[in-house]
Amino acid sequence: MSNPYRTPIGLKKVFEDIQKIQDPALACLKTINVIRIDANNFLTLAAANIPSEINARCVQIREEEKFFFEQCLPSFLSIHLNGEDGLKDRSGLMEYRYDAA
Repeated sequence: MSNPYRTPIGLKKVFEDIQKIQDPALACLKTINVIRIDANNFLTLAAANIPSEINARCVQIREEEKFFFEQCLPSFLSIHLNGEDGLKDRSGLMEYRYDAA
């Protein structure tokens, strides 16, 4: 008998589910002035407004996950996301044709 919890989940569905969590979280952070989102949907961190508990936890996570932050993250950040042949196009998970040039 097949285990329904082992069935592969479609990646598009995963991103849709994550968006349901991320959007309210971003709205909350914007409300308490931890982040700013401009008219072009660019997000800026307002470092002066980060609560000390959150800052301390971020420092702790960065120490615990040092390999990720020093080795993996720079590689991820160098991946081209937008436009034709960007990650959104190549993965087929998100619409890329309307990205700002």
